[in-house]
Amino acid sequence: MNIHIYWHIVAKGGFSSMLSMFLLYSTKMLFRINDINSFVSQVQACYCS
Repeated sequence: MNIHIYWHIVAKGGFSSMLSMFLLYSTKMLFRINDINSFVSQVQACYCS
């Protein structure tokens, strides 16, 4: 990626939008991991009981 284009995007406020996109993505991933954990615990409860 061209560094000048990168700095142009950052100067135009692209950094904040990139940061918000990253935060949104990480929270989505965290929710997905929580869903997987609850699903696994439900399956374990079904099999163990």
